[in-house]
Amino acid sequence: MKIFPLILVLIFLFLKIEARKEDRDDDCSASEERPREHHKKHHKKKRTTTTTTTTKRVPSCLKGWTGFTRSGRTWCIRVIAGVENQAGAETQCNLLGAKLTGIANAQESQFLLAQSLPILQSLGKTVGSIWIGLVRRPECRGYLKSLFAPCIRGAGFMWTDGVVTDTSTITWRATTPDNIGWTQNCARLHVGSRAYQLHFVNPGDMDDMDCTIPASKTLDIERTQGFACGMWAD
Repeated sequence: MKIFPLILVLIFLFLKIEARKEDRDDDCSASEERPREHHKKHHKKKRTTTTTTTTKRVPSCLKGWTGFTRSGRTWCIRVIAGVENQAGAETQCNLLGAKLTGIANAQESQFLLAQSLPILQSLGKTVGSIWIGLVRRPECRGYLKSLFAPCIRGAGFMWTDGVVTDTSTITWRATTPDNIGWTQNCARLHVGSRAYQLHFVNPGDMDDMDCTIPASKTLDIERTQGFACGMWAD
């Protein structure tokens, strides 16, 4: 009977020892978990925000072309040397992605005059002309039509570059446009370093002329030494 109480004591001690082991294991697990959580907090990846700035490219003229402002955009003009009739000059401009240019104002006219001088000088000339994008309106072409409204003088012409529309500011050569032979359906700009008094021509004057007359067969003052192309800046 004395053995039984001894067994109870041993069981009680055993259970108490096991309970202490579990407490120690729980404390160890908790102490290991806290450093892990601390480590995670201090090593979280920071979010980075990337800002992309888009710079709008400003259209500009190609090398050798000069820009003028038209309708809030940049129109580029270049005077090119070459003996062509009007259709041939238009074709040459088209090959460059351009058109025979119109003239919007006095500034552009003065630019064309200045750019034409080196061409004349290279040919040993002081006067000449260049093709520009100005033609007689289809309804104003033919016998006697240019003598009556709405085809009288400059009103019978139109710009062909698709940008300039006003023809009222054109400075015409004295007595022109006269539409001699009823076939002068194109126009050229007289250029040079001096006036040509014999034919009442001043640099900057416009004159109507047959579109198909070869440049080599006209008077020196009327001979085309080049043409003026225009296009929008890219």
